[in-house]
Amino acid sequence: MKEHSIWRSRLHHLGQRMIQQKVVGENDMKTELRRCLTTPQLTLLGVGNTIGVGIYVMLGVMAKENAGPSVILCFAAAIFVTLMNALVYAEFSTYIPQTGAAYIYFYKVFGEFAAFLCGWLILITFTFASSVGARAWSGMLDSFFNNTIQDQTTKFFGKIQFGMPFAESLDVLAFAFQIAVVIIVSCNVMCSSIINTILGVLTSSVLIFVFIVGIIYGNPENFRNTEHGGFFPFGIVGVIKGTSLALYATSGFDIICLSAEEAKNPAKAIPRAIILELLIVGAVYIGAAVGMLFLIPYWLIDLRSPLPSAFEYVHLPWGKFIVTIGPMFGVTNLQMLGIYSVSRVMYRMSKDGLFLQCFLKVNKKTGVPLNSVVCVGVLTSVTALLFDLSYIVKITVLLMMMNSVMVGTALIKLIITEGNRTDNFSEPNSGSYQRDKTEQDFIENEIVVGECRTSDSAENLAVVTEENGHVVFSESAPTLEFRAVDNNSLENTFNNHIQNKGAGVSENSDLTNELERSSDESRKGGTTATTAYDETEDDLLFQKSASVHRCPAYQERSLALQDSNMGVKQRIAACLSPFFPGILSVNVMLTLHWLACVALALQINFGYKDIIQLKLVSILSLSILLVLLVLISFFLWSQCHRSNRQGFQTPLMPFIPTMSVLSSAILMFSAGDMSGFIEVIILVVLGAIFYVIMVLCKFNSERSFSLPEGCDERNSLLAGSGDDADDEIESDEI
Repeated sequence: MKEHSIWRSRLHHLGQRMIQQKVVGENDMKTELRRCLTTPQLTLLGVGNTIGVGIYVMLGVMAKENAGPSVILCFAAAIFVTLMNALVYAEFSTYIPQTGAAYIYFYKVFGEFAAFLCGWLILITFTFASSVGARAWSGMLDSFFNNTIQDQTTKFFGKIQFGMPFAESLDVLAFAFQIAVVIIVSCNVMCSSIINTILGVLTSSVLIFVFIVGIIYGNPENFRNTEHGGFFPFGIVGVIKGTSLALYATSGFDIICLSAEEAKNPAKAIPRAIILELLIVGAVYIGAAVGMLFLIPYWLIDLRSPLPSAFEYVHLPWGKFIVTIGPMFGVTNLQMLGIYSVSRVMYRMSKDGLFLQCFLKVNKKTGVPLNSVVCVGVLTSVTALLFDLSYIVKITVLLMMMNSVMVGTALIKLIITEGNRTDNFSEPNSGSYQRDKTEQDFIENEIVVGECRTSDSAENLAVVTEENGHVVFSESAPTLEFRAVDNNSLENTFNNHIQNKGAGVSENSDLTNELERSSDESRKGGTTATTAYDETEDDLLFQKSASVHRCPAYQERSLALQDSNMGVKQRIAACLSPFFPGILSVNVMLTLHWLACVALALQINFGYKDIIQLKLVSILSLSILLVLLVLISFFLWSQCHRSNRQGFQTPLMPFIPTMSVLSSAILMFSAGDMSGFIEVIILVVLGAIFYVIMVLCKFNSERSFSLPEGCDERNSLLAGSGDDADDEIESDEI
């Protein structure tokens, strides 16, 4: 019986932990990482993490096998989809300016279990992605020596006979390259940032070089392609498939969000850097695609080396050498940023008590989570040594799309549940903030009422309530006629009140004078005002505030005016609230919203042929799903109420996140196959088992946070300081 009680207690503890949400407070604004990254550095960080092996490998496959000249539309569509996802990440980064990206966002919205699974998949995704880059870099270098290095390695170690997902032979060069990258990343953030900036500029310059040479030496007829299918040789279906491949080449902006705890002003710098990064990457990619297709017809492209084959076709050996060595810069940069990203996610999970605490240690001199970097480096090196390249790419794309499908829904839920409430940050206690808050309450929140024009009865006085030691008039009575005095006059009175209070003058003298003046004006046909006052002068101030009476004749007109001022969104919400009461309805509608997006994506991917042929069943099912998605989105729109929080806010909420979820789901089903989804499900199940074992064993159930010394840094991180995102405060030296 006792053992049964223990297990029941453990299961209860497990259930509580699974739904426990992240409360971002004052303590979480402090970090042991070094804040040194500005907007340009974050932008180049994202550019370097995006322009890598994806463009150099995928460009040839997309052009030759999927889209032809319409590959530029593939990149444009991929940038659009990525932008939808980026807008979601940008708003999350202002809500939660911490490292961890999607992991920390899930923790805030869905709870601990979903956050752990998200972090688990992020670790696997970035580990596999780094392995892709290491193997690609090894192949590029080995091509300069006619594959001599790989041949000698196979001769010495022999072949691996395990089959998929393992490679046929060990890649020792990729292993050594990854170890060298770990050493560089372990130095410090600024050193890595400088190297990343240089490599990012070199990589982008190579693609710009392809565009310029293509315009000068290319033939526009190759791009027009009038004899081989025109601009759409593979149709719209080819463009959609090409877009799913292009999405792998355009992803990488999330590293900017992962750098939140090392950005000087994350609230402003991160959204700006994300948008700038996508604009730069989109322009460079489309330019490189146009340049390549001007140089060579799409059906003659060599898939192993698309850009070098284009320069070889027009007999430019010097250009071939440049575009052959150029990708190595991009892959090197990508590897450094990959290890950087995974180590920060591991650090964040350890800080939240969801991973080994040894990964929480930060080197005092460099400000780098050294243990995390070394562990990630070992994992990626071993993966690059053993696993097959095509398998790694397939799993990586599926995991990336799964994150994008869920993050959009998370933002919608966050906006709805937060509503007009203040975010869960503890308010600072600084004097300036308290004064601003008091002044705001004085001018806007305290009730200023005037005389009613229809009754002089002293029996029906306005209801007064006590708040924070002061008596104020209630705002709830709908039958009162409110005639406020000039806000400027109240503001001046408030300022004098604050000054007199500091000088030892009676607290209520200025306020009383203002009330006397307002009362005199009322007797002459002006307005009357009352504000907060002390209980010791209740009778005097209540008499001087004039009689505020009930007005039965005015009630109907007041309610009509209130209804006319109600916005469309509020009216819709009021009409729907009896049918969808409470937070339960929001969760149900969000679930239906997500299922509608997934069902619509499945219909488009697997029923597009019937849709093109205008078959009745396919058109009907597509129409029903579209109408259902629009109705649910419209309901969610009526529930989205913006807070007064400063920082970036996603426009057209919730339609932008809806487009993000739908487009990501379409591309996910387009890029994946059944075996890939089964393997991803296995990874998710393994992560869930690890989490359950960890919680039941009470593994690191205590949270560990750093205590802040003040509140000024928190204000700057959330709201920004000044108009320029780079005019940020410096954090304390570690």
